[in-house]
Parts: sequence; structure tokens; C-alpha cells
Amino acid sequence: SISSFFSENVSLPHLIANAHTIMYIILTIVFSPFLSFVYKRLKKFVHNDGSEIILMQTKYIYEQSLKTPSIALLLAKKETMHMANIVKGMVHKLLPLFVNKDKKLLQELEKEEQAVNMLRDQITDFLLQLSKQNVTEDLIKDSFKLLAIVKELEEIGDIIDTNLLPKARYWIENNYDFSDQGKQELQEYHSRCFKLISMVVDVMAKYDEYKATKIKKKEKENIKLAYDLEKSHFARLIEHVDKTVQSSKTHIELLGLMQAINRHSTQIVRILYDEV
Repeated sequence: SISSFFSENVSLPHLIANAHTIMYIILTIVFSPFLSFVYKRLKKFVHNDGSEIILMQTKYIYEQSLKTPSIALLLAKKETMHMANIVKGMVHKLLPLFVNKDKKLLQELEKEEQAVNMLRDQITDFLLQLSKQNVTEDLIKDSFKLLAIVKELEEIGDIIDTNLLPKARYWIENNYDFSDQGKQELQEYHSRCFKLISMVVDVMAKYDEYKATKIKKKEKENIKLAYDLEKSHFARLIEHVDKTVQSSKTHIELLGLMQAINRHSTQIVRILYDEV
């Protein structure tokens, strides 16, 4: 059901606990002497500030789980949530990349896009293998929902990687700036864009019909706001505000690309609620 589509408290623990308890005890006894060594190795995958380095591998899905389709589907949902959170983080960084001209953010976004592509491939392959098992019609339906959601998440990642990152490199190299008013308008729209995808990720994690309806309403509001901000930008362009002339093409393209991100984000909610 929708109410538990991405829920982490579905009966997964009850499905596997009994079968794995003895195995975990044995593994703990066998591997305890090696924990110190493993800890030292894992430290290499964490920044000094404690933030996680994104590894080029899945966190939840593994081939053996396909033998138990109900567990495999739950793990695929968790992996898709993992992918969604990476994409949400990318959206959060996209405007600061231009405003702060931060080359470190540029590198982070490039790596995150690689992670998104890897997860797309791994989740897609996993779900296609799952659908070939002897599974119920409902499980196949949920698998195809996940495939559609993964595609929308990948589209958002591609917008950032293919359209925004090349522009950001050029922007940083030439030390361009937005006008003060233009920057303020872009920050307002970016804030709404990030809020929308954050709400979508929340709805993926926990059923909330009110929030789902609100997301679709906010998308319409954002379309109108983007139109108003474009008019404001062109008014400054007519007045020949120096930084507005310099940044005009990038300003309009950023608004358009954030609108596209809004559309893909909202489409995820429509997929979840069978509205496509």
C-alpha cells in the first residue's frame, strides 16, 4: 500500500530476524578480533568533519536477497531512498555553486552525479531481476513504480550534471556575478525548489496525503513565481544594470532548470499515487 511504500518499519525485521540471529552471533564471535583493523580502514571513508564520503557502491541491495522477493523489494525501496537523498543534496548545492563560486562544491556534485548514475544502474538491474522471479502482481507493480521513480531522480541528477555543471565551470573561471536583486530572486526560487524536493522525499519516506496535495499546489505556485521573476529580470535588462546584462543568460537558464527539477520532483508524487 502507499502508506508503507517506502516505510522502514514494514515487517522486514520480522521476516529475517529469526533466520539471521544465530548467524549474527557466530559472525560477531569470529570477527570481533578484527574490529579494530576494520575501524581504521573505514576512517578513510569519512571526512575530518564527520561527513560521509559517497562510495561507488550500493548500501542495501544485494543479489542473495532476490531469493526472498518481499525482502528484496524492501531493500530496493531503501536503496531508492538513499538515491533520493543524494539527489536532494545535489539540489541544495546547485545555487551556492554559482553564488559562492565554490570549486569544492563543483567536485562534490560531479562525484554525486556518478553515484546517482551507479545507483540508477544497480537498482534498475536489481528490480528487473526481481520481476523475473516467481512474484505476485502487486510486487511487480511496486517494482515498476520504483523503476519510474528512479528514472525521475536520474533526470534531476542529469539536469545538474549536463546543464548546470558546465555553466558553473565557465561562470567560476570568468568570475561572473549576479546583480544583487537577481541574486536575491534566484535564492528565493532555489529555496522553494529545495523545499519542494525535500517534501517529496518526506512523502516517499512516510505517507502524507496532505503534504502530497500541497506539493502539487506548490509546483503551480512556483511556475507563476518563475514567470514573475523572469519579467523582473528583463526589466533590469532594459535598464542596462551591468551585472544583469553579464549574467542574463545564466539567470534565465537557472530559473528554467529549477522549474524542470520541480516538474520531475512532483512527478515522483504522481507515480506514488497512481496519477500517471
